[in-house]
Amino acid sequence: RGSRLLVLGTYRDVELRRQHPLSQTLAELTREGLTQRILLRGLTEHDVERFIEITAGVKPPEALVEAVYRETEGNPFFVNEVVRLLVADGRLEKPEEVTSWSVTIPQGVREVVGRRLDHLSEECNRVLTMGSVIGRDFGLATLEQVSERSGDEILEVLEEAGAARVVTEVPNRVEHYTFTHALIKETLYEELSTARRVRAHRQIGEVLEEQHKDDIDSQLAQLAYHFSEAAQGGDVDKAIDYTVRAGERAIKLLAYEEAAVHYDRALQVLELKETADEVRRCELLLALTGAEMNAGDFQKAVETSDAAIGVAKTLKMPVLQARAALLYDNARWEAGIPGEGDVSVVEEALDALADQEPALRVRLLSHLPRVLVLLASPEEQLIPAQEAMELASRLDDDDLRAAALGGMRWALWGPENTEKRVEISTAMVELADSAGHKARLIGSHFLRAIDLLELGNISGVDSEREAIADLAEDLRQPHALYLNPVLGAMRALMDGRFSEGEALALEALAIAQRVRSEWRIGNFGLQIFSLRREQGRLAE
Repeated sequence: RGSRLLVLGTYRDVELRRQHPLSQTLAELTREGLTQRILLRGLTEHDVERFIEITAGVKPPEALVEAVYRETEGNPFFVNEVVRLLVADGRLEKPEEVTSWSVTIPQGVREVVGRRLDHLSEECNRVLTMGSVIGRDFGLATLEQVSERSGDEILEVLEEAGAARVVTEVPNRVEHYTFTHALIKETLYEELSTARRVRAHRQIGEVLEEQHKDDIDSQLAQLAYHFSEAAQGGDVDKAIDYTVRAGERAIKLLAYEEAAVHYDRALQVLELKETADEVRRCELLLALTGAEMNAGDFQKAVETSDAAIGVAKTLKMPVLQARAALLYDNARWEAGIPGEGDVSVVEEALDALADQEPALRVRLLSHLPRVLVLLASPEEQLIPAQEAMELASRLDDDDLRAAALGGMRWALWGPENTEKRVEISTAMVELADSAGHKARLIGSHFLRAIDLLELGNISGVDSEREAIADLAEDLRQPHALYLNPVLGAMRALMDGRFSEGEALALEALAIAQRVRSEWRIGNFGLQIFSLRREQGRLAE
């Protein structure tokens, strides 16, 4: 109803049509045949993109569209107010230069939501406020326990809220409700004082613990959230424990972005401890780096692992320093920014590690040839590669042997060693498969595809691509998902299937831009250059 009134209101007179950005945009969307859909169910993400483009006169980045849609949920009035604020603040003048977007909800929107809540009874607002602490969705049983009211009393106020379209029942979940818009939940939540919020979160956490004591893992994310929010006034260690467990569970479920949120929250909670625990901080930084890497956020992973290195060096704990150095080197390589700094970080870690943890030493030595390929002669690259091979041979571990072989392969880069590299990458595939290390296995398949390509073994390349595609679907990591379309684009261009090749190159580019990887974006340039040359369109 609100959307209908808004659309009708914007066409009341000519002057309003001229002055109101939403009316101009709706006129454009009307010509595109979208008005009826907007009236029925609000703006889609694509509509939001068109809205920003027409209103601001710029092509909005995908991240901006996602941020606006996420905060407004397609409500036309909210979208209009948010975009007007972005324009007024000058944030849309050069959107391509913005690396990350956050959207502020204008005060006018919050006032509209507040007035809507003012029409509800005082008792209804009190119960809904406690529901807002539980979350966007909440169950009747939990709300009954934390609000200290009977189920019948709560049902009465929820019916009142439902009639006002403030909450609605969750489909297929008996006695579960959800706020109709996130802003309603946030407005109610912000009315609570800090002391009341802390107390409510602790109370909700304890209720959830009791309700789910036989299946606590299913509630780890919620427990982590509530006890973290309650940590200012209570048990910091419990909050960290739940948050770390939630992060570990998210990793197992391949929810890498969610895992990163949990580890980042654990680091924030750790700051509340009266006595600094720098060892725990370093461990959490390492866990956060791993989650960021798996999520494809390599730039953040570089910063986080660098912070972990600093903490480990201050603590004079070489094992932690070595683990952080490995992550740092991987993150910089994946981001496409390796260089001399990586060599010094790995060498410093090796010096500090000395004879401790030979397995970690193998991994560090195996990393050096890859960075040195840009900076040193083949002879210099062979020194750490051979040491890694010798040490790995004394350790009965297939994954370590695969890592050492990876270092040797980089040391043997060059056309004179192609057949030898095929042998090495084949052995890497077999060892990684034996060790059950899927991330190393997909990387080994990719390296073997490159080596087979140099020998002109196209059918072998296609087989490797199939194996990569299957593994990428299992891992669900952006940098793994990138490999299939980029290899597919290469093969399509080689076969003269230009339209397919361009589409796959663009698919790969979208992933490369999302993870902000310079070398992956560079690959797109190479492929499109080759395509345009063959099409006679090189001037483009």
